[in-house]
Amino acid sequence: NNKNKRGKTMRVAIPIENDSGLDAPVAKEIERAPFFAVVNLKGEEAEINLYENTPAKEKRPGLIPEMLSALGVKKVVAGEVGTRLRILF
Repeated sequence: NNKNKRGKTMRVAIPIENDSGLDAPVAKEIERAPFFAVVNLKGEEAEINLYENTPAKEKRPGLIPEMLSALGVKKVVAGEVGTRLRILF
């Protein structure tokens, strides 16, 4: 991505099974992932933050996309993604 090389920041969410960051296995279902690793990519630098997937506990449609959008996430890397997430990301 040439834009990223010019200093723009891209924020990517990865649903993960535990809180060990990028060492954690990727969750098979985004709706049931206990955590998200949110990776901020700027140029060749990366910063990783972990967030608990609190909307998964409430089991209401639309809460996960709202949370990720509020975090500034533009891309999601996941095994399975529901229709609403596909529309938003």
